[in-house]
Amino acid sequence: MKINKIGIKNFKFFENAEFEFKKQFTVLLGNNGKGKSSILDALAIGISTYLIGLDGTPNRQLRRNEIRYQSFEPDSIEHQVPVVLSLSGVVNNQQMNWERVQEVVGNKKTFSMSREKYARNIISLAKEMQSSLRNGGEVSLPLIAYHGTGRLWSEKRERKISYKKKTSRMDGYYGSLDPESITKAFLSWFKTFEDGVIKRGKDKTLYNAFVRAIEIATGWKEIHFSWEEDDMMGYLELDNKWHPLSSLSDGYRGIVGLVADLAYRCIKLNPHLGENAVVDTAGIVLIDELDMHLHPNWQKHVIADLKTIFPNLQFVATTHSPFIVQSLEADEVINLDTKTTENPYEKSIEDIAEEDMLVEDVQRSEKFLNMISVAENYFKLIEEGKTMEDKELRLLKEKLDILAMPFEKNPAYVALLKAERKSELGI
Repeated sequence: MKINKIGIKNFKFFENAEFEFKKQFTVLLGNNGKGKSSILDALAIGISTYLIGLDGTPNRQLRRNEIRYQSFEPDSIEHQVPVVLSLSGVVNNQQMNWERVQEVVGNKKTFSMSREKYARNIISLAKEMQSSLRNGGEVSLPLIAYHGTGRLWSEKRERKISYKKKTSRMDGYYGSLDPESITKAFLSWFKTFEDGVIKRGKDKTLYNAFVRAIEIATGWKEIHFSWEEDDMMGYLELDNKWHPLSSLSDGYRGIVGLVADLAYRCIKLNPHLGENAVVDTAGIVLIDELDMHLHPNWQKHVIADLKTIFPNLQFVATTHSPFIVQSLEADEVINLDTKTTENPYEKSIEDIAEEDMLVEDVQRSEKFLNMISVAENYFKLIEEGKTMEDKELRLLKEKLDILAMPFEKNPAYVALLKAERKSELGI
């Protein structure tokens, strides 16, 4: 599955908008409140149409608070319908167009958007693929996944990682559009698989593909399941020590969780691809705030890593990091603030922050800029003084002292201000 384009009407604050996506990676850029996460949510609802055709795979429904509204009076809101999400893409090597539509507003908290009229083609294809799979056909299933900002802390880990029972390949869609973490799913699979390798000499092809993906992304080596720790364990080159997954930093756990979840889904959905299950599986991945908890050094290469590990997956991600933007080409950026025309990889971090992210005075800190502003006001007030007996001037002195207080930890700066005031006032 690949999405080429989505049209959005009356969804959240988008009255009518359209966005196109690159084949492998698209990054959504914009200030808070501009709609980056809203685009991911619209995509989640759109691609979940495929899941409607599969048994036991709940699709992402429209929520009442996602219907665009207008407020014509202080105490009332009017929801705007119809909500329409129009998608164009490729599913199972077939070009398809489909829509999800909600035409009325009721009292429900969620809405099962119309599908029979507008999305029969993709739902029927999903049914055909599942039927073929159940009859022994060699079907490659598309991966679908959404990793939101709660992916590290939203899930309470079980005290003990349980063994995973035999399940359908469709289990690879479990929780796929829930933007929270499902760490225990791939940990259970990993524990069960390693146990089978040790006790029954099970073939390690899929196991090795899973481990290799994590190693490429993190530098965490010799990964295995530790029964003593009841956790995934590996050797970290950063400090030359062994660490269980649960003890790694948020940045490391975030990347391990992302890559391990995707690799597990690839393998679960398409085990018939063997050692190529991770690299050959196609599909779409949504990631909110890709830069979350990552050091700038890691932000600079995380996209290249994901492209290398999962060459057939399409990623749509949001970010606030100029370092991530710097790793992209211009057509891989959807900028909701301004137009990105030059290739960011050819620009400096300062230029990206100022020109693409509209951050003012990037080369100076907010504190330094505030100091300049205070100093300008300081000297302007001094120039307005008359004599020290003047009541207005005494109030002025108190005001000048207040202005200087935030910078009392900078003795040189405060001394300069005092010297200037003495010079101007003759005191």
